[in-house]
Amino acid sequence: MNDEKINEALLKQERGFSLVWFIPVLAFIVSGWLIYNEYINSGVEIQIEFDTGTHLVAGKTPLKYLGIEVGQVKEITINNHKPNKVVVIVELKKQASILAKKGMIYWIVRPRINLNHISGVETILSGTYIEVKPPSYDINEIKKLPTQKIFIGKNSPPSLSVEEQGVHIKFQSNTKGELKFESGIYFKDIKVGHILNFKLNKNHKTIDYDAVIYHKYSWLLEKDFCLWRLKFIDIDTSLKGIDFDLKSLSFLYMGGVELGILRDRKKDVKRRVYHLYESKKLAISDLIKKSKAKKINLISKELHNISVASPIFYKKFPVGEILQYDLSQDGEYINVQGIIYAKYKHLIKQESVFWLLSGPELEVKTDSIKIHTPSVKALFTGGIEFKNVDIVLSQNEIAKGYIIHNSVKEMNKFINSKTPGLRVILHSKQKNSLEYGSPVHYRQVVVGYVQDVDLSKDAKEVEIKIFIENRYKHLLYSNSKFWKSGSMSADFSLFRGLKIETESLKTIIKGGVSFATPEENRGVIAKNKDVFVLYEEPKEKWINWNPALFK
Repeated sequence: MNDEKINEALLKQERGFSLVWFIPVLAFIVSGWLIYNEYINSGVEIQIEFDTGTHLVAGKTPLKYLGIEVGQVKEITINNHKPNKVVVIVELKKQASILAKKGMIYWIVRPRINLNHISGVETILSGTYIEVKPPSYDINEIKKLPTQKIFIGKNSPPSLSVEEQGVHIKFQSNTKGELKFESGIYFKDIKVGHILNFKLNKNHKTIDYDAVIYHKYSWLLEKDFCLWRLKFIDIDTSLKGIDFDLKSLSFLYMGGVELGILRDRKKDVKRRVYHLYESKKLAISDLIKKSKAKKINLISKELHNISVASPIFYKKFPVGEILQYDLSQDGEYINVQGIIYAKYKHLIKQESVFWLLSGPELEVKTDSIKIHTPSVKALFTGGIEFKNVDIVLSQNEIAKGYIIHNSVKEMNKFINSKTPGLRVILHSKQKNSLEYGSPVHYRQVVVGYVQDVDLSKDAKEVEIKIFIENRYKHLLYSNSKFWKSGSMSADFSLFRGLKIETESLKTIIKGGVSFATPEENRGVIAKNKDVFVLYEEPKEKWINWNPALFK
């Protein structure tokens, strides 16, 4: 009985699941998952043939596309069929397997330095890597390409297509000069493109150039532009001296082209081939002849800071520029030629007046004081400004050209000399604070100003020329009295207290003149060049004169 129970127990124990089998089963499942996962996520192996495997390391050197790591060098071996070549086995990541297509270009990125180009500098820190470029950036087109796993690598980066680099342009020149493949095209010393190739035209008279303007600078082509050669040494002789423009050494070997924009012209959309001028001067001169800009002739006693391309301003806004200048035949003055851009040429009038821009200048009028400050650009490049005034110029003055006055002050003197009004002379023992622009008052109203202060011919007196505005000239008679104003007077009385009388701030700063006309025996109305005495102080009766004066 006991034996039967023991056997029954043994039978029951053998029928249960043994833990001994759990570990092998678990190991089998994990191994199967790892193999499946490796299969699912494994990439594609490709072979790339290179001339050398220098700096390539198996298990470390990455394959990159647009700067992103998409694979890694797995093995480097000698090509069995070409002992002078190496075969690099690269494993692409699963998501990059589309790069195993026909037409893919592979190359090794290393630091490359030559006279005109530097590339691969980032590899100095990050190390050498392999780069890939597809034949197209359209994913649908790439998918249609046949699969390929063996490639011939390039020794240098592939050249970008013209479409990838920028906008294609064509230009012609009579001579090739120093221009070469990849000679740069510059705008304000910034490289904006380069020459792609050149060839002799079928007419055997010109050289045809193909060039590209990079995408980020393609907006330059929306303007009407011109091209001229850049030289290693450019010497410009002018009245101001000799200017040397020395370029970098790369220009000595490669040459270059400058792109300039003529702001006055609209782009000619029909133009397909441009002319390469030998110099900037020839380019600008030719384009000005074809433009609708208004040419103006100006004359100046001195050149000062005027130079070619100096701006011409109207109300501080650039509306033109200086083209050229030369000494007159008699050597008395300088002829300056400028242009006013077509859209602003209506601003030029027969009565326009011009003056040089330099530092801040004070302009005193009968009713205001203004400070003229030129733009920052004018301070560095020089320039002139003009405005239109109500004056009458003689035909002789018009024929000579517009006068460039040396300052606002000189310009105002010229305007004043042409402005209708009354001009008389005062004699005084001392100048005191009187100067150009000092106001002239009648009953504390500004009716004119001092035009000039100088010694008389015999040097015994100071001669002061004053101007009375046309609308006030009826106030001055031959027996009118003038005195100096601008001081501060004080009157103290025990009963009335302290009384202080002052003129305007402008009069205190610049001095001034006042006059009064008697009620009776005033004489005749004053005329130009009449002479009066300027008294130091007024008599009380002069101040009390109160005549009725009508035009």
